[in-house]
Amino acid sequence: MVAVLLTSPSATAATARSADGAAAVTASAVSTPPTAQSLYLVQNANSKKCLLVQGTAERAPVIQTNCAYFNDQYWSFIDKGNARYQLRNANSYKCLLVQGTSDSSPAMQTACADLVDQYWRLIDKGSARYQLQNVNSNKCLLVQGTAERAQVVQYSCGNFADQYWSFF
Repeated sequence: MVAVLLTSPSATAATARSADGAAAVTASAVSTPPTAQSLYLVQNANSKKCLLVQGTAERAPVIQTNCAYFNDQYWSFIDKGNARYQLRNANSYKCLLVQGTSDSSPAMQTACADLVDQYWRLIDKGSARYQLQNVNSNKCLLVQGTAERAQVVQYSCGNFADQYWSFF
């Protein structure tokens, strides 16, 4: 059974439902690292929008959109050991990747493999917010501004709300 956590961007609590729609419980943003047994919306602290990748195409861009509970907005966190995770999209079953080490390199989905540029560290920033730091580049996942469909990129880690993410 896979738990699916549902929330709205303005809510402070979420409703958890099993994949078969069984009993609901109330929960808030997770304060501990997510697990592979659950699916999460990944919401930006600045824009209050969620990570999304449309379709199943290789190298499709990862963007932010209003959190709307679409299957392509849900992600699982696959523990790869040594505090490293792959983020796998629930719709495509492909993993979040940023190639290279340059600032502003775009995030995309690719077939999950043992690739260091698909590995992410969760940096706890308190208040159930995390930075997602790419293991290859040591840069953090970022989306500038609040525009619908803005491209998600990597950028040097700093104390910026557009690099903070919550998991619901």
